[in-house]
Amino acid sequence: LDALELAPGAQLVFGGDSVDKGGADLRFLRSLLSLQERHPGRVHTVLGNRDINKMRLLAELSPTHMLPATDCHGVYWRRQAPTATPAAFLARQPAGPQQQDTRAARLRWMLGETMGAPNAFENRRAELAVLGGGGGGGATAGGRPGDDAVLASFVDEALRPAGVVRRYLEGAKVAVRLGSVLFVHGAVRAANLGRVPNRAARCESVDEWVAALNTFAAAEVGAYCDAADAFLATGATAWPGGDDRLGAGFFRRPGGALMAYGMARQYDGTPSPTVVYASFLQDGHARPVEPEVVRFLAAGGITTLVTGHQPHGDSPVVMRCATDDGAELTVVTADTSFSAEVEWTDGDEDGAAREPEFPPGRTVALPTPQWGPPRGPPPPPRRQPRGGAAVEVLLRDGGGVEVHGRLSDGSEIDFDA
Repeated sequence: LDALELAPGAQLVFGGDSVDKGGADLRFLRSLLSLQERHPGRVHTVLGNRDINKMRLLAELSPTHMLPATDCHGVYWRRQAPTATPAAFLARQPAGPQQQDTRAARLRWMLGETMGAPNAFENRRAELAVLGGGGGGGATAGGRPGDDAVLASFVDEALRPAGVVRRYLEGAKVAVRLGSVLFVHGAVRAANLGRVPNRAARCESVDEWVAALNTFAAAEVGAYCDAADAFLATGATAWPGGDDRLGAGFFRRPGGALMAYGMARQYDGTPSPTVVYASFLQDGHARPVEPEVVRFLAAGGITTLVTGHQPHGDSPVVMRCATDDGAELTVVTADTSFSAEVEWTDGDEDGAAREPEFPPGRTVALPTPQWGPPRGPPPPPRRQPRGGAAVEVLLRDGGGVEVHGRLSDGSEIDFDA
């Protein structure tokens, strides 16, 4: 756990989504939290949608509120999916115990059908086997961690005070500002600019906005933790009864306002004014940054905005933005986790990569940005899109952005953006 170390004078920002996609969620979080404890004030964590949605486990898996599969109509954002309901999901499972309506089966459905993490349950089973967990009543005849052990691991890590998911939630923020650099999980767009849930007026400055967002998130996580403690002590949880739990009342629970903020859309279909579930990309291609975003952030002393959330390619996308009245901003979106989907097609006849051609001056000039023509839609998703790309973004206070690492074909990059 102490293998990670921080360079002298450096600070580390982890941009969120700490769980769900890899096979070492527990070990990664333990290492990250250990590093944060050893370097207080220098390791910062951001709330991603995959971190926030684990707060759902408290109410939806509690024996009090877990509806029978036949009565559960599914979550509002997946109503059209063929396995939108737990009953439909169970019907598709192999005949036998896997079709039983258990809490473990409900967790499988939640992860795979409502959180976009179909491999997370089995990944956790494999990790518990590596860690030597899941013995006793939670083990199968062959010593392999059983479904109950996997269920207990997900619930305990999210609910108990010592759980790594709960500890991550308690320490992470919606927005992190370090000098002239701002970090959020998704994107800052005109629709969410200065917006804070349960607050009618927009914030007038960057610092006011960052403080208000983080105060809101801390209060919501605190309410969730209080409810988790009460559940562990009494077995009771607060959530409105009836079908309203699956509709307009879905987020009417402790921490629910933060869960709603981590969603793309609300129950009534309106887009969420969120920096968590937002993106600077569309169909895999960069979208222009609105001039009002550039002006607002630049007025607050922000020179660089760093985001992630939506996977793309195998190298960070760097956008240099400027308005007609002189405001400037560099945007870096750096989620390269789906690098196995990259297709190397842009080359000369001999296959060699071409040097990119940029217009004179700024790469992007707003409000009339100069964007190269898209090279077609992204390739179809693969069952295992995670590739071998590993890229680090180094930021200097004042605006410097350096990128270096390894692309999906094994070649190395090293450039000053």
